[in-house]
Amino acid sequence: MNLKKAGSTKFKKALISFVSLVVLSVFTLSSASASVIGNDYPYKGKSGVDPWGFYKGECTSFVAWRMNHLGAKFSNNMKGGHFDNAKYWAGNAKRIGFKVDHKPNVGAIAQFTGGKYGHVAYVAEVKNNGKTIKIEEYNHVYRHGYSVRTISVSSVSNFIHVPLSNTKPTKAPPFPGTQYFKPGANNKYVTMLGQQLVKKGYGKYYKSGPGPKWSDADRQAVAAFQRAQGWTGKDADGYPGPETWKRLFK
Repeated sequence: MNLKKAGSTKFKKALISFVSLVVLSVFTLSSASASVIGNDYPYKGKSGVDPWGFYKGECTSFVAWRMNHLGAKFSNNMKGGHFDNAKYWAGNAKRIGFKVDHKPNVGAIAQFTGGKYGHVAYVAEVKNNGKTIKIEEYNHVYRHGYSVRTISVSSVSNFIHVPLSNTKPTKAPPFPGTQYFKPGANNKYVTMLGQQLVKKGYGKYYKSGPGPKWSDADRQAVAAFQRAQGWTGKDADGYPGPETWKRLFK
């Protein structure tokens, strides 16, 4: 038996196993740190104005949705300003007190001033020691559609930093009563309920709206939210009670 050859073979096998483990570990860490949320936008294929004052399907509406979904209070005319087209977002952001610079971070808004209207996107990842970023966006690669791109930081005009952790949680208004949430109901509380469900990530149940008329979409969205609380049976029947209402507005 050639001990030298045998030792060499064992070493090679050990080296291959070690390299494979390192590669697997790097891949796992990279995947775990990914911040891409996905196409959770609730107004896919819809028209009209969204709850934040932007046209549905546009890049501005998608970013406004994402900011609000993550906990920021963000809308077109907030704090007496006016964001308007994406081209003007950085200027308005500065005027109302938001930090605007050229340094990316996850959760920031990437703004591009080129073209007639400009463009905005959500920064999902910062890569290569801050040289590239992965963005989520609407109405760029696909007309009124969702896309993810990795781009250079130098291609971005500005980064707008909307405070997410410093926003005050929405105070729950008093629960109006179960009679406002049943078949045939048509009132402002149904609209409030639906808007809060969309903010919490349950917009996929709405083909249009939400609006004041109680619908099966409202019931399905409420039921999904209730199940997410760990409730079952009658506690997750899709009809809101005081506790469901309270948790929706947390």
